Amino acid sequence: MATRTRPVRLACALVGIVAVAAGCSPMAPKMPKAEPSAQIVPLPDEASMQQVIDPAKEFVILNQLQDVTGGFGWVACGGQNEALYYGEAQVMFQLPEGVDEERYLKQIVKMMVSHGWMDGPAQGDRSFGTLLHTNEVRAAITGSDSYYQGLGKVLLSGECRNTNDHRDDSAGIDITAQLTKR
Repeated sequence: MATRTRPVRLACALVGIVAVAAGCSPMAPKMPKAEPSAQIVPLPDEASMQQVIDPAKEFVILNQLQDVTGGFGWVACGGQNEALYYGEAQVMFQLPEGVDEERYLKQIVKMMVSHGWMDGPAQGDRSFGTLLHTNEVRAAITGSDSYYQGLGKVLLSGECRNTNDHRDDSAGIDITAQLTKR
C-alpha cells in the first residue's frame, strides 16, 4: 500500500466530504428560500464558483493558514431537485500546535472583520460554528472534532442565484491549488 502525504490525504478526504455531504453537513447553512415574487438575477456557474472561492482564498492568505486543502460543490437551495443552487467552498487547514484553538479561531474572525466581513450570522442563517458574513457570502468556522483532530474548517456559502441544473453534479471539485496559489 502506498503511503500518502498528509496534504494529499486531507485533499482526498475533503473532496469526498464535499461530494457526499455538501447539503447534509451540520455546518451547512440553512439558506432562506427565494421569495416567489422576488425577481432573481441569475449567476452563471463561473460567477457562483468565484463568489465563494475568492473569499476562501482571502481567508487563507490573510490568516496565513497552513496545510490548506479545499473543495467546491453545488447545493440545492431548498433541498433535493430545487431549481436554484448556490456554490459552497470548504477549506480545511492545520491548527498550529500548542496554540489555544478558540483563541486562534477568534483571531481569524478579527482579521476577517477588519477586512469587511460582519461578525455573526446573516439574517435567516442557522449554521453551527463561528459565523461571519458579507452581503453575498456566509462563512461558518469550526475547530477540530473527533474525526478531524488538529484541523480547522471554513465553510463558505454563496447566494441562491444559480439557475443551472446541478442535480447530477455530485462530485466535488478540488480547489486546493486555487487556494494556495499566491
